[in-house]
Amino acid sequence: AACNGDVHAQLLLGRCYLRGQRVCRHRTKGLMWLRRAAVAGLSDAQLDLARALDEDNQSAEACLWYERAAFKGLAAAQMAFGRALEQGRGVRQSFRLSWHWYHEAALQGDAQAQVAVGRLFEMGLGVAAELSVAAQWYERAAVQGAPAGQFHLGRMFKHGLGVPGSAGVALAYYRAAAVQGHADAQEALGSMLAAGEGAPRDMREAAHWFQQAADQGCAVAQAKLAGLYESGWGVRQSYTEAARWYHCAAEQGMGDAQATLGLLYESGWGVPQCYTQAYKWYVRAADQGVALAQNDLGRLCEGGLGVRRSYPEAAEWYRKAAAANVADAHTNLARLYEGGLGVQRSFSEAVRWYESAAALGCDQAVLRLAELKSHASNRT
Repeated sequence: AACNGDVHAQLLLGRCYLRGQRVCRHRTKGLMWLRRAAVAGLSDAQLDLARALDEDNQSAEACLWYERAAFKGLAAAQMAFGRALEQGRGVRQSFRLSWHWYHEAALQGDAQAQVAVGRLFEMGLGVAAELSVAAQWYERAAVQGAPAGQFHLGRMFKHGLGVPGSAGVALAYYRAAAVQGHADAQEALGSMLAAGEGAPRDMREAAHWFQQAADQGCAVAQAKLAGLYESGWGVRQSYTEAARWYHCAAEQGMGDAQATLGLLYESGWGVPQCYTQAYKWYVRAADQGVALAQNDLGRLCEGGLGVRRSYPEAAEWYRKAAAANVADAHTNLARLYEGGLGVQRSFSEAVRWYESAAALGCDQAVLRLAELKSHASNRT
């Protein structure tokens, strides 16, 4: 039938070759039969061909077929073409056209498209930003049971975006998405339970949801789960588990997790003590602007721990941390000025930094400042 021009038979034969069903898998033949049906105008074949070409990284041609199927009213094709336009993949980026095709698919009830329309309304991409309208589209998807719609609608209620703020309603939507395996919703649900928002505080259940999200690779959840293991809240305290999960989050680029992992390596908590590893993770965090890591990095540079001692480099890192009002960094910088280590020795600069540290609540700076002023008055 396929050889005689039956487009539906050509579609089925193409799918069989691509999937290896009833025939040996053969991608070239599969694409050939899909293309014949697509050229003949069968929208399902055009969509399948576009998806196959997308898998082969032939995005430009894939978009041509997505567009043809989209114009024929196929919601899945409209959604796919809208995504390509939004990302600028295989076609010139256009948020306006992206919104148009998402909207066409959304009107047909495509839940993914409804979420996408809501997102563009929320961000003001391709259409004027309207939070209330965004919430309405998220709700349409949520009503269909789409976890992404439930998560985003929960987020809107959590923060009062386009809808009245309600922690209880947010928690309910997060939970609905979380039980379906939505990682971001699981993390958000865990955070609300840990904070006692929308429900009594429950650290055990919070740990459960952080674990679920962490197992799916959610870096935020991995860092929060690590924090629970570090403190022993909701789980049995374990520096080893804390270090493992901080490492997972740190590898994904989370600066705070990198900084804490550096501290664990410096202290030998849950991992063998290793100043070289501590220095490595402090650097990664410090380069992202994590102020506490910048101060810790200055301390390693000053002490020659895991790196060649360098007072000038220590002073540089302390100064960066001090700019973010890390009190210990002010104290450390004052000490360098007092001793002339890596900076030109200056009693006045030392006093200035001790005073700023004291103003930030550093007791050590208060004591040292009193000692310096006492010595100065005794000399006079």
